[in-house]
Parts: sequence; C-alpha cells; structure tokens
Amino acid sequence: MESVALGEDYRLTQPRIKKLNDLQLSVRNEIIKNDKPEDYESVPCICGNGADYLVLSEVERHGLPYHKIICRQCGLLRVSPRWKEVKYNLFYQHYYRDLYNPVTGS
Repeated sequence: MESVALGEDYRLTQPRIKKLNDLQLSVRNEIIKNDKPEDYESVPCICGNGADYLVLSEVERHGLPYHKIICRQCGLLRVSPRWKEVKYNLFYQHYYRDLYNPVTGS
C-alpha cells in the first residue's frame, strides 16, 4: 500500500528545480517530451515487499520524473518505477552531459 510522505517541493506538480540555463531547459524538456510509460519498469524490494512503501520524491533536481521510495518493512531506498536499461543508455549517451555539466548555454 503506497503512502505519500513527501513535501510539495518533491511532487511532480511542484518540482523543486535548480536554476537551469537555456541548454539544460531544452534538454530537460526534450527528455520529458519523449518520455513514455513503456520506458519504465517497476522494481521490487529485495526483502520481497512490493506494495508497502512511502513515496519520498517524484522529481529530481532538474524536474525529471524520479520516484524515490522507501520500503516500510526493511527501509531500503530505491527508485521505482525507473527507466528501463535502454532508456538509461540513451540518456547517458545523449543527454547527461548537457543536463548535469553543461559547457554551453546561457
């Protein structure tokens, strides 16, 4: 059973986004535009608990979807759902550097 334990700053509707330059905004918006439900997979807890967790965050600092949860049985933190391997590979090959360590832009 999911419970939500996050503040407004960590919800998708009110992302706590760090100040982004034009390049970062463009990259972030492209990632979000191309994001699809089939790009995600659920990750079960290693303790076997699948449904009893608290949601800690729905977004990461750039405003990308990032569901950080904590298991209520064992306390393990994990991201679920998370991108599938193919999507992570695409992100790190084409977007990561410009989003997290931009060298151009305003």
